[in-house]
Amino acid sequence: MPSSVFSVDRGSMTKIPSHLKDRLSSEAVKRLAAPKVEVWFTGFQCLEESNEWSDSDEPYMFLGVSSSDQAQTPYETGVIEVDEGDVIRSAIRLYSGSARDLILAAVIRENDEGDPHAFSATFKSILDAGNSALNSQTGVSVPETVEMFIANKLSELVGAGDDDVGRRAELFTKERLIQLANQGEGGDPIADFTWEMGSPSEGRYRLYFFVRRI
Repeated sequence: MPSSVFSVDRGSMTKIPSHLKDRLSSEAVKRLAAPKVEVWFTGFQCLEESNEWSDSDEPYMFLGVSSSDQAQTPYETGVIEVDEGDVIRSAIRLYSGSARDLILAAVIRENDEGDPHAFSATFKSILDAGNSALNSQTGVSVPETVEMFIANKLSELVGAGDDDVGRRAELFTKERLIQLANQGEGGDPIADFTWEMGSPSEGRYRLYFFVRRI
């Protein structure tokens, strides 16, 4: 009876060079060491109303992320009626996964005569393209290149019967996400960081976000 069911032809085995083995081990450790985090949108404040002749402003927003992790579903606020000083609180998770380089994107528009969902599919397709780019390439400069690509594509989301208030795309590195997740957040709405977007003519808004470990 054979002593083993399996046999190995050791002469045909391919040896992995030691320097490559060390690199593979290092990358595996980095992946294992990356904590899980979530990025949340917690609301916004109307800092200044637009100069249009209306009782209240009616902004709506698109928010989402691109990352090399699995695709995340973008979020739309829908049209919200606000006056200067109003605070709108939310609890919307924009990202959940390993801490890794990601690009946070936001677009604010003012409802006039257009369809607030006109750019829903386009916004999602921009983030999906960012996901693919981050997944398919490697290199130190790639996240910055994708950040610029997304910012340029967001600038095309104009017209369609409504006014453009503002848009922003920003790279958050893995290290920055971990730093934000480790710090204590506070305020109302709760936040680790804020974005101010808009202009005196179209309205100015402060958006609130926080990052937490899971």
